Amino acid sequence: MIRTSHPNKKLTEIIQHLGKEKTISVELNPYKTIDYNILTRINPSFCSVTWIANRNDPKNPRLLPPIMVAKDLIRKGYVVLVHIPGIFYTRDRMRNILLVLKEIGVRNIFAMRGGGPWLKIDHCDFPFAQDFIEFISSEFGNYFEIVIAGFPHIHPATGSMENEMFFLRQKVEAGASLIFTQACMSPQRYLNYRRICTEYAIDIPIIFGLLMFRSYNDFVRVKRMCCFIDKSVYRAALQAKRSRQSKQHGRKWTNYLIRELLKSDLTVGVHIFTQNFFELANNILIESEANKCKADLKKRRKPSSVPFSNYTSTSSS
Repeated sequence: MIRTSHPNKKLTEIIQHLGKEKTISVELNPYKTIDYNILTRINPSFCSVTWIANRNDPKNPRLLPPIMVAKDLIRKGYVVLVHIPGIFYTRDRMRNILLVLKEIGVRNIFAMRGGGPWLKIDHCDFPFAQDFIEFISSEFGNYFEIVIAGFPHIHPATGSMENEMFFLRQKVEAGASLIFTQACMSPQRYLNYRRICTEYAIDIPIIFGLLMFRSYNDFVRVKRMCCFIDKSVYRAALQAKRSRQSKQHGRKWTNYLIRELLKSDLTVGVHIFTQNFFELANNILIESEANKCKADLKKRRKPSSVPFSNYTSTSSS
């Protein structure tokens, strides 16, 4: 499929046009090889570009790998979301980075603290994600769509879902308009998180982030990220490992997650953490018949009258 270059849009603008269709998007690592031929076959609703801060980063923002890849993706016709870990940069450095992103046409920023809750940096301009969000809003108004992370399993630094919602609410009030979740093990955990957000009057769209479970080790990865886990799902993965069926079990479970989430009214879309395994991602999306739910963003359509709050209704699954 040949894509034509077009101006990037904010993700919420795309979602407003979807009605009951879903976004199906992928995450790219700009520090690894990107197979654009397979990416074209996937035809994602948009691409997110991860960011690894390094003290040896080039001073010229245009030479940073995430920015170079973002520019290339936009040139190839993809809508782009760029991750930025605020804790590693000064206000001046961040302003220059955002100016370059604006120059190349990026409209969507995933604003995060970065570095993990244990990392402490003296004299940091952005010690928390909220500080970074407020900076983006004050410097660039509403030019950028600000996306924030959501933690259905609870972030290790918050300790409770009540605290989780309190900080999430603050980020929304500071200017965030879309949530991407951390990976989970079960569809129920994702959907319950959407319901909890609604109970706390957080009605902005939520896109569910999905890890492709390639083996038992990926279930372990999710376990390590979370304050608590879905024990029955984890036990099933452990049993599959003992039966030497870990790879097959992970593949089936990933397909199950995608199907269950896409059929729910609580879902705006799913986002695949590909780790640049695009062939695997493409095969999984085919096996799960995800394209039956995916919107064709190349078609022109009038804005849907379906508001975001409709995605917080009772699941149809």
